[in-house]
Amino acid sequence: MTKATNEAVTVAKKEKIDSVTLTLDESVMIGDREYTEITLRKPYAGNMRGISITQLQSGDTQQVINFISKVSDWPIQAVERLGLGDFNIINNLVLGFLFPKNLSDLLQGLKESGAEIQVLTTKGM
Repeated sequence: MTKATNEAVTVAKKEKIDSVTLTLDESVMIGDREYTEITLRKPYAGNMRGISITQLQSGDTQQVINFISKVSDWPIQAVERLGLGDFNIINNLVLGFLFPKNLSDLLQGLKESGAEIQVLTTKGM
């Protein structure tokens, strides 16, 4: 069973986070397309091709941009145009996916700071 959570970003222990959608504070325009939110899918090992996990964890901007493009439907050009506030929140989400046991707490903290976040979960076995 899949469900989206908007009001509270509480995730039961047996639920697995499949994706996180962030409503941007500043939209991004690329050509005629306006991006107002970004959805990050749960990454898998294959998403790490060409990306250094050490540099990703340390917040290397180019590595984070490449990774965001791989786990979202955004082209790199759009990711590069993100406002710094939105980019910082997304970078925190990326780190949360790298450390999944801490992701629920991270999401709750971001929500409490005013970020508009939706979480898509599935029940674990």
